[in-house]
Amino acid sequence: MGTLRPSPKGLEKLQNAFDEKHKEKRKTCGKDYTYQEIGEKVYLDPRRVSALIRDGKSVEEANFRNICKELDLDWTEIAEQPSKQLVPQRERSSISGKREQSEGSGHNPMLSSPHTQIFLDLMEKKLERFVGRKYVTTAFEQFTAQYDRGYFLLMGEPGEGKSTIAAHYATTKSCLFYFNVRGDRQNTASLFLENICWQLIECYELDKPSALPPDATQQNAFLKKLLRDASQKTDKLVIVVDALDEVDLGAQSDYSSNVLYLPQNLPKGVYFFLTLRRDVEALKHRLVFDTYQESIKLEDFADSTKDIEDYIRKFLQDSVYKDKLIAWRKKQNIAEETLIQTLKNKSVRNFLYISLVLPELAKPDGIYKDASLKELPQGLNKHYDRHWVLMGMNREPPPIDRLRIICVICQQRDASSCEQIAFQAGEEEPKVQLILNGWMQFLEQPKKYHLLRYKFYHESYKDFVFSKNEVQSACGDPIDTDKRILENIVPPDVCF
Repeated sequence: MGTLRPSPKGLEKLQNAFDEKHKEKRKTCGKDYTYQEIGEKVYLDPRRVSALIRDGKSVEEANFRNICKELDLDWTEIAEQPSKQLVPQRERSSISGKREQSEGSGHNPMLSSPHTQIFLDLMEKKLERFVGRKYVTTAFEQFTAQYDRGYFLLMGEPGEGKSTIAAHYATTKSCLFYFNVRGDRQNTASLFLENICWQLIECYELDKPSALPPDATQQNAFLKKLLRDASQKTDKLVIVVDALDEVDLGAQSDYSSNVLYLPQNLPKGVYFFLTLRRDVEALKHRLVFDTYQESIKLEDFADSTKDIEDYIRKFLQDSVYKDKLIAWRKKQNIAEETLIQTLKNKSVRNFLYISLVLPELAKPDGIYKDASLKELPQGLNKHYDRHWVLMGMNREPPPIDRLRIICVICQQRDASSCEQIAFQAGEEEPKVQLILNGWMQFLEQPKKYHLLRYKFYHESYKDFVFSKNEVQSACGDPIDTDKRILENIVPPDVCF
């Protein structure tokens, strides 16, 4: 059984149906209609219910149908496509064969799986202007040639390209893959286990149950069984898992287990390609393996400097920015090669730095429009420091209203509307909207919602902001935004 997600119009119908149920229940009995209530009726984690109705995320077909039924909707009018059309039947039944044919072909047949569709937009974005990084793939291939199973850990700082490398491998090699995304709440062990189990069943044509066993998403026994069964059908099984540092460890019931319940031992021929930030304290005792493992750091590869230079050259040729950057160079009387070498050094081999700074140079009103090359920030955090000042946060005394709003945005696990932010921050909505309007260059407005919602444009910037002492002091006790979402402790006219 596959997964389903709503079409854009279907998502709007889901949200409207939920709002109507909410208003009706408030009117008749004065109580809120919640994701928790739906979850109890359809036997599904309320976070999955929320992910479907709020974000349009995929869920198992049976759960999709049950939720639509609970909301008095025809699931065929809500789904993006009927499940049998998500992947044509002959294609679904031959994915295993395609997997064998694809070895060395530069294409991963699992890209057409219904279980991987939720990752494709992210992967496409990560692969914009992709360059190099062959040294990582070579290191992994050497690892798989030397050992008959094991864990390969790729570590680096935010912006060094870990997710991009994972996306490139998952696109060009035969493998299964999963991307943890904290900002989309796609970062729990239960979601990982459910998705990877279905990928294994589909890719290796294992016995397909009508539904996964009840404990399949709460421990790794079923995953280990599937890995054993699948390893009997192939000489090499690779699973790419990105961003372990973004996993919600608090969602795992067993706090002594590995992150995502990754098995300590692996069958012969099974390899995990993992990515994570360097020196994450919370993961030091959650990556315990009794099999072969190798950890590499991106900073240890000399070729990464050349990749940065190639990335800058590619960026400068991008039709969106090319003419504007030429105009900026002429205004500053700077040769292209001088700009390339300066940015290469100032970036400290950070791709995110380049992708943030160059567009600012191209904007007529960008934050570096009048800056000289020497005045450009050294490293990603210095760039973020410039943002912090432009947000008006370096005043004395610190602006408490802005700090409260930042606390809400930092602690939310998804984009929130102005109304939600104002309610949680205890500020008037018009005042909050005015502040948000002044911060637009630092915020992202996801297009998947039918109402405007806001979040910081990158998780690393959110982490940078939240690390500020004044923000920590202003936040005090963490705001349990998940609980408020589940219980709908907001004014009844708030639309989730």
